[in-house]
Amino acid sequence: MTPQEKEAILGRAKLAGRTASEFIIDTAVKRKIIVIDSLPEMVHKQIIWLFGTF
Repeated sequence: MTPQEKEAILGRAKLAGRTASEFIIDTAVKRKIIVIDSLPEMVHKQIIWLFGTF
C-alpha cells in the first residue's frame, strides 16, 4: 500500500466517522474477497511467458 492509498483510506474512514480498522472491516464485509494462494507462482509464470527467462 502506498502512502497515498493509506491517506485515502484514512480520509474516507474519517468522513464515515469510523476508525481505519472499522472502515476496512465494514468495506470487507460488503465485498467478496478471493484469496489465491498460488498467485505469486502464477504471476511469475506469466512474466516468464511474456518476457522469457531472466
